[in-house]
Amino acid sequence: MPAAKDWERKAQICRDILENSIPKQWLLPSEKLLTKSHNVTQVPYTCGILSDEELRMTEQTAAGLLSKYQSGEWKVEQVIIAFLKRATIGQQLLNFVTEFLTGEALETAKALDKHFETTGKLIGPLHGVPISVKEHVSYGGKITHAGFVSQIGNVAREDALLVQLLKKAGAVFTVRTNQPQSLMHLDCENNITGTTLNPYHLKLSPGGSSGGEGASMGFKCAVLGVGTDIGGSIRAPAAFNNSYGLRPTTLRNPTLGLHGVLGGQESIKGVIGPLGQSIDDLWLFQKALIDQNPHDIDTTLAPLPWKGELDTPKNITIGIMMTDGVVKPHPPILRALETAKSKLQAAGVKVVDWENYKHDHAWDIVSALYFPDGGKRILDALADSGEPMLPLTQHALNYSKAISISENWDLNVMRETYRREYHALMKERGVDVILCPAYVGAGVKQHGAKYWGYTSLWNILDQPAVVFPTGMDVDKSVDVVEEGYSPLNAKDKEEYEAYDPELFHGIPITLQLVGKHYHDEDTLRAAKLVENLPPWYVVESEREIILPMTQIQHHQSYTEEQRLRYRYGNFAPSSTDVIMSRLLVWLRQKPTARGPSSRRNAKRASTSNKDPTTRSKRVKVEQSADLNPEFEDQDKFNKEDEGEEDDSEDDQDGKVLPISKQILQGSFEKRISLIPEIPSARLRERAQAQLGLFEPLDKPVPKIYSNGKAIEYTLSSWKRKLEEENETTDLITSKRSRIVPTDVNGAQTALVDLERTN
Repeated sequence: MPAAKDWERKAQICRDILENSIPKQWLLPSEKLLTKSHNVTQVPYTCGILSDEELRMTEQTAAGLLSKYQSGEWKVEQVIIAFLKRATIGQQLLNFVTEFLTGEALETAKALDKHFETTGKLIGPLHGVPISVKEHVSYGGKITHAGFVSQIGNVAREDALLVQLLKKAGAVFTVRTNQPQSLMHLDCENNITGTTLNPYHLKLSPGGSSGGEGASMGFKCAVLGVGTDIGGSIRAPAAFNNSYGLRPTTLRNPTLGLHGVLGGQESIKGVIGPLGQSIDDLWLFQKALIDQNPHDIDTTLAPLPWKGELDTPKNITIGIMMTDGVVKPHPPILRALETAKSKLQAAGVKVVDWENYKHDHAWDIVSALYFPDGGKRILDALADSGEPMLPLTQHALNYSKAISISENWDLNVMRETYRREYHALMKERGVDVILCPAYVGAGVKQHGAKYWGYTSLWNILDQPAVVFPTGMDVDKSVDVVEEGYSPLNAKDKEEYEAYDPELFHGIPITLQLVGKHYHDEDTLRAAKLVENLPPWYVVESEREIILPMTQIQHHQSYTEEQRLRYRYGNFAPSSTDVIMSRLLVWLRQKPTARGPSSRRNAKRASTSNKDPTTRSKRVKVEQSADLNPEFEDQDKFNKEDEGEEDDSEDDQDGKVLPISKQILQGSFEKRISLIPEIPSARLRERAQAQLGLFEPLDKPVPKIYSNGKAIEYTLSSWKRKLEEENETTDLITSKRSRIVPTDVNGAQTALVDLERTN
């Protein structure tokens, strides 16, 4: 038996490797690490380490970066430096890295830039895309310990096959990331690197076992991440960090080169897959990987190509699973599912209720199959070094029981029977995908993640599952504790008592979409469909339409200006939001003595006269006085603004091009000072952020909550309301038509015009 402190001396080897790898030139001074907020996602914007351009780089998706590289606007070396800076800041705040790969990353970046300068072509589909990778994924020449002190002597001879293929596609690996002891926690703590924190709330868990990857994605330290999943280890970190994550079907992605102590356990196979900043990024990762035919090298893989494009399905049926019947989800998750259901139905997507099927039975099978040796491999690995067992390792082993080979075979038969039954049930009900929780709640306290049922279910069924952000946050005023609830069982009671609306207030809400066995592509397509649904139009009463500027949800597909809006977005509707929507419209209008946007209105009028399909429509928008602020002395405003230039024009498709930031800033400063109705600096900050005039703030802008009951309409329900009441309005969707919009872009433009008219 080793001496009591031997394990600490061994662990110090890896701690020293980490410390020596940190780029010291980008470290924040200790005083800048102090923050009153538990949410540290704004630190990169306030600390001064990254330039405005570097912040823009680190906000990009993979597709966005590739576009910049192809145009020659950015070099890979610039981008990698930006992400390394952000990762350095993130490491100081979150402790998510096990080793920085700075030297290799910059060398690779320079080689990629040289290749592009020489050939004018990108080297592959992941050219210059920064990727972080979980520590137990072998990296040539590096220690790979998988969270065990006893494994610190293991040095990888070569990269894992997946790493090799991603490098061949042009990816640049920047950091290796933390994982928990045993790799069997939905949390992230070990005796070597310590505990990884959650950027959205430092007291909450980042998830696990790919918790370092979750923090990396949540803090935007890389565009893509590599995680592994045997019970939720990709999806829980994605869920807790407001990111995207895919658990692929087993035998799609190569696991050759993963290090751990459970090798040979074949009953519940682990998978390796991506975390990212968008559905498109997950698709790009999978396609870049599988297009290289990894099955030619890893003979355990199914020889299946990555099929088709990321288009949205025309006809699809989505089952909504509100609960697994074992542990009831927390109120925010139920609210998100109900909202998603309404949104899907309003968009014409067929939705059915999915009743759980023997989910408690599924947990009995999967928990027995995780440790058929009774946990002996894990106990031996701990004993070899003498390191102490952590509480969540003990919790995982509580379900373990050594079983005979015959008993293992019996459980395998039960597993296969359950898979067939579940598949037949989906087929019988005509369900293509299932929308369900990714976890009981939107988050969990550190060391508190003990229920795996919402993720491990899909491991035993071996069905692909993708986690994605909803754009919604926990609201303590809405998501209150359910009084008088009678828990179903001891697990349900424990999770019910763990919900604290005050603690989880403001935490982003994510959901999980599950497809059929080997239908990974279709699962991502369905997730893209959900992501691309029309935005919600929020009203305080049945006849009041509010411009949905605070409802932008999926910022990855929007412009830089809209992403800046998103950063401060997701405010609940209120009377202040009505002021905000009108204020934003007025601040963007061309200042003239005749009133705003007169030239554009004249152009529309002349265009509409030439269009035989034009229909004149009018809708009554009734608002109380306090919800309809009038900016008094409009002539004074126009006089003050006279002489300013507006470089916004209508393009050939009739879309309004954005005003330049410099002119908008000048107009903003002048106009904002003339409005006595602005109640506080908070509203000014919100307006400035949503107009794209970003100013770093010391803390996140506080949210404003509704003082009335909000009724949410989608585009289709709003149109039905208009038809029912036979009310019409001037809805300008382009130069060629003035009809009710039929798509998202048209609706957004129409609502902008409606607000300008009003």
